[in-house]
Amino acid sequence: MSPSACKRYSRTPLSCTTGKDSASAFETLIALGADINAVDVQFVYIGNELSILHQISLYNCLNVMSLVLNYRWGDLESRSENGHMALHIAATGSNLWMVRKLVEAGANISAMDGRGATPLDHMAHHAEYESDSTYQLNCLL
Repeated sequence: MSPSACKRYSRTPLSCTTGKDSASAFETLIALGADINAVDVQFVYIGNELSILHQISLYNCLNVMSLVLNYRWGDLESRSENGHMALHIAATGSNLWMVRKLVEAGANISAMDGRGATPLDHMAHHAEYESDSTYQLNCLL
């Protein structure tokens, strides 16, 4: 079986590691030759191809994200069909730790998505209280 196979199932083996935030399983699959750029069929069907970095942000996988950023795997500037980078997704979930790590790794905090919104706009929009979100962002940056 290929560590990148996705024909029979809707998810790649790498994306399956996001379910349990298993950095060791992720690292093992990479060592076995898994394609870091493979896209899950489940996301293609909904018309939005998400890279593994997008998925790690979406599923809030702190352990896998630490590993990926440490080894500089994946493209921080990779965009989904609607222009979202992993940073936009992390900001939408108001995950300050992940936002900080992505920015420290070089992700552009001012990058606009397909609608012209920055990650900061996403965080403010999805935060319960915009003033709290702004305060958190000022502390973060």
